[in-house]
Amino acid sequence: MLLIMVMGLPGSGKSYFASKLSERLKAVHLENDVIRKELHKMGSYTREDKMEVYRELCRRTEKLIKEEKSVVVDATFQLKEYREFIYQLSSRFEVSLSTILVEANESLVKKRLAKPRKRSEANYEVYLKMKGDFDPIRSPYIAITSGESNLESMLRQAMDYINPDQ
Repeated sequence: MLLIMVMGLPGSGKSYFASKLSERLKAVHLENDVIRKELHKMGSYTREDKMEVYRELCRRTEKLIKEEKSVVVDATFQLKEYREFIYQLSSRFEVSLSTILVEANESLVKKRLAKPRKRSEANYEVYLKMKGDFDPIRSPYIAITSGESNLESMLRQAMDYINPDQ
């Protein structure tokens, strides 16, 4: 059973990467933006609303861990308090946690965020604000750079990090 936290700023390519990684691992992909939509919290970004969405993300993660299913948890996780939910689950259930930060150069982020997206409302201004608010990561992690056409390389890096003996 695997627990993987995929984090990154809007437009970094984290959700696309997380969906492909979960396919490769035969894991469940839990996407924060999808949960936000299901909870009818689109357009609502108060601290309380964000916490509600992250709590639901973690509730679903916990349920899957109890079912002994591998999970790829996908969100910006820009604040350490959001990450703490996942750290606590990992510790409480003694599940190894792999943390992956997906990054992209700013010109590519700007290009991606200029296009309409189905599940995220974030634009370039939101990206810049979140970038300024991004707390340092305290746990071991790997940073993977997303580009125009390097998905296979990203997946290889992630797989080597998650399963180094494979």
